[in-house]
Amino acid sequence: MKQSQKLVVLYIQEKTVPGGTKRHKHRVYDKSKSEENHELYKTAVKEFKRVTDKAKTDYWQNFCDKLNYKTNVKTVWNTVKGLKGAKSSTLPTLINDTKQAVSNVDKANMLAGTFAEASSDNNLDPKFRTHKLKTEIENPINRDDDEQHNRSKFNIPFNKNELYKVLKTKKTTAPGDDRITYEMFKHMPESMIDIMLQLINKVWVTGQLPHSWKHANVIPILKPNKNKSDPKSYRPISLTSNFCKLMESMVNVRLKHLLTEKNIINETQSGFREGRSTLDHLLRLETDIKKAKVRKQFLLAIFLDIEKAFDLVWRFGLLKKCKDYGINGRLFNFIKDFLQDRKIQVKVNQESSDEYDLNNGIPQGSVISPTLFNIMINDLVGLAKKPAVMSQFADDSAMWYRGGNIKHLTKKMQETLNNISAWSKKWGFKISKTKTIGVIFGDRHVYSVNLMLDNEPIKFQNHVKFLGLIFDRKLTWNKHVNYLQERSKAILNVLRYVQANNYGMGTDSLLMLYKSLLRSVLDYGCQAFNSASITVKSKLDIIQAKGLRIVLGAHKSTPLETILAESGEMPLQLRRDHLSLKYYARTKQNPSNPANQLVDDCIEYQIYNHKWNDHNIPYGFRVQNQR
Repeated sequence: MKQSQKLVVLYIQEKTVPGGTKRHKHRVYDKSKSEENHELYKTAVKEFKRVTDKAKTDYWQNFCDKLNYKTNVKTVWNTVKGLKGAKSSTLPTLINDTKQAVSNVDKANMLAGTFAEASSDNNLDPKFRTHKLKTEIENPINRDDDEQHNRSKFNIPFNKNELYKVLKTKKTTAPGDDRITYEMFKHMPESMIDIMLQLINKVWVTGQLPHSWKHANVIPILKPNKNKSDPKSYRPISLTSNFCKLMESMVNVRLKHLLTEKNIINETQSGFREGRSTLDHLLRLETDIKKAKVRKQFLLAIFLDIEKAFDLVWRFGLLKKCKDYGINGRLFNFIKDFLQDRKIQVKVNQESSDEYDLNNGIPQGSVISPTLFNIMINDLVGLAKKPAVMSQFADDSAMWYRGGNIKHLTKKMQETLNNISAWSKKWGFKISKTKTIGVIFGDRHVYSVNLMLDNEPIKFQNHVKFLGLIFDRKLTWNKHVNYLQERSKAILNVLRYVQANNYGMGTDSLLMLYKSLLRSVLDYGCQAFNSASITVKSKLDIIQAKGLRIVLGAHKSTPLETILAESGEMPLQLRRDHLSLKYYARTKQNPSNPANQLVDDCIEYQIYNHKWNDHNIPYGFRVQNQR
């Protein structure tokens, strides 16, 4: 990432400054030493500085547009230093057990081997490996060339409108081996678009993707706070053909339409779906905990962790589920070939590893992979014994029971866990025993609960991090706000550095950075933790004030009201209320979203109206009062 960010800036500079004008004028002046040539050289230097400053500013603005609450602060540091001209550090010597990788090629091969191992059969349960091999040999899944299937609207050849519609949504991304960018596609003449469409339809009709489309160049990115010398500390970022991703997008649109039309994906799955977000589940959990508190009940929750969920997807099992859900014809053939013969190659300082096979899983970073993953885990929801509440966001799953009898809740939860254990063994998923966490929410005394997953006890804690928010047992939100305070320290340091080492970025650019990096962190999930006490939430006001004072260059004693007026920012409480209403309006446009029930069907709001002040008002009741 460090290298790629630096390269982008240099690329813009070189393309914008005409033919090395500055260097040419300097050579001419060196030879003649004339006053005239000296003036020409100084003019060229000024022009070069103007163009490079503009390039840096444009790049910075584009970079800030992509920032959000998930952004690693280290990524921002690297970008800032790159714009200041700091050189990227090289990958250190890698050590895997007793082996060392010193040269770039050896490092690339060690990393490639590590990434490929994540999808290896060695990670699978031995019994499942036997079942997998036996099933694939005895019941092979063949192509579907049924002409009747291919006449359906999901399998007919693509048209130009579909291509243009997808192309409009594409933003600049790093290309794969073919070096073709989306910008090239967007500036192609009509005749070339016609040829593109012909190529896409040839792949569609034959069901055979070019080998280069199944090849990924992988850039290793160090995970936060990990050992740089350990190859397992790196996350693979795959660069694949943009041509392939363009076609994937067209196929994905059809696939999602089919899934919607047939009502296949369970409504409790919010991952990778239009109009859905993590908030759907955060607010459902927050509301149910509040209901348990006001009724003096327990809420017994289990938060599942699936190991290497994407890397170990059983491709044969996925294809079987596609068949069972009525995905057929060319659409099925595309998916089948797309999953086969996947290869990766790692690059370190422009030197490549050998090619490595990916034996299992779905390609991370591919457009269609999230939809395929939703298909693979779709039947997980049906395993929960009623009246369980199930929440899914991609591979993050949680389930909970609410009631007054903890023994009854424990019995129901154990039955559900047994079902999930059997399901995981059937489809090759591995539920992590160490990372799967249980929490008993509520104000009542917590009894010891014994729940087992594959004959191992589930670990219970007084808090859990779920979809980015920390839920403590009594839902005071203290732990989460303290976490935000710690996380904000590094962000404030970035703001201070940028403000003190200005390189053509004024207040507007700093304010953009504040909104993208700091405000987004304070905003995320605020609709849920808006139920915290005023004392707890006031800690966030201090963070906001510090950030805006840095942006404006204001003195520490400048009142918050003045800073807010000068920056045009809302007070955080007003912003939390605004975002809550905005989320409510968005969910109302999607009637099938379970989050709508939080406002519309909550009898507790009427029955326990006089008690909510003592238990802090949940999202649904707050929105009802604001409407």
